[in-house]
Amino acid sequence: MLPTGLRDAYSVDVGGVLFVGDKLRAVARAYVTKFPYNYFSGFPTIAIIGPTMLTSYDDFMMLCYNNIWWKDEEAWPTWIKNTEKYEWTDGVPKAFLHVKLNPDISAMDQEFVMNGIRNELDKLDGLFAKKDILESIQSINVVFNIFNVIVGAIALFISFFLLLISMTQNINEAIWEYGVLRSMGLTKDEGRRIYMYEAFAVVATASMLGILVGLLTALMISNQFFTFIEMPSKLYFPVWTLTFMLVMAGTTTFIAVYMPVKEVNKRQIAVVLKSGA
Repeated sequence: MLPTGLRDAYSVDVGGVLFVGDKLRAVARAYVTKFPYNYFSGFPTIAIIGPTMLTSYDDFMMLCYNNIWWKDEEAWPTWIKNTEKYEWTDGVPKAFLHVKLNPDISAMDQEFVMNGIRNELDKLDGLFAKKDILESIQSINVVFNIFNVIVGAIALFISFFLLLISMTQNINEAIWEYGVLRSMGLTKDEGRRIYMYEAFAVVATASMLGILVGLLTALMISNQFFTFIEMPSKLYFPVWTLTFMLVMAGTTTFIAVYMPVKEVNKRQIAVVLKSGA
């Protein structure tokens, strides 16, 4: 069996004959897109890079005999030198063994099977369970989310002081206009709301643009990645992280506006007009 991506590259349909090595010919029995661990692909460029053939045990032995062991006098000693540390059955390399268990198997039974396999392995071999890998990935995902929250909190902390300084500067620059509005009957609460509306309009617009641009960028990158590995793309929207960031942004904006406006509102209108003159 061959990857689907090689159909056009080899120009051979199912049942066609291909040359394998110097002395063997093979028949393409089927073209497949996916096969466990072999990374079979429908893209020609990827199919050529990865493993490109799935064959039977006897055919592989024949391939090794005709292209490695029998080819010349130097091939066999080189083969022995490079493989003397490995324990192979019939001299055929076996890099991986995949064992599929019942999905409803208990943890104790799974551990029993793994221990039985582990006893037959060499000290250089490794044994991994899908369940353990999934738990590791979930742990990494939790740590990654915590890291994002910490980075976001630091960014919001810095943004708070930048917004506080910016808002204080804006109020000081427009303090005379604010005093004129106060003298015309504008109350303290109404003046505070004016600056609140302005700041929240800017923050809300920036948040919407940031969410939209970030979402589109993530979708394009992930879709491109999953297209090449030929896996379905799924969107897991970080609702809680986004909610936390928006709440923090709203809180910092409110405090950064409330504090300088409160200081100005403590002054008398005549003092505000005189300080802005």
